[in-house]
Amino acid sequence: MRLDEFVPSRVVEAVVHGLDLTDAVGRAPIATPEGVAMTAAILDDLLARKTVAGRPPDLADDLVRVRAASGRGTHPDPRLPLIGFLLSSRSASRSRPS
Repeated sequence: MRLDEFVPSRVVEAVVHGLDLTDAVGRAPIATPEGVAMTAAILDDLLARKTVAGRPPDLADDLVRVRAASGRGTHPDPRLPLIGFLLSSRSASRSRPS
């Protein structure tokens, strides 16, 4: 993996797992707007590579988009989530761990 790929992948990890932590302790997300925007853009690119490009119109908010695409939120679009708990639970028929 090249450095220009590695650094954004760490931002995605920090944002997504930061959401897990703040949700677990009942706090508001602490990710920066720039980190959330970068994560949403990377997930949009992943969606375009895996399926059909195009963010659902009701997911204009980047944080809501990141939650839906990472399995930290639900969305009726069958292309989602792209990564995360719900994707694993669909394929393994088990629910998100508490």
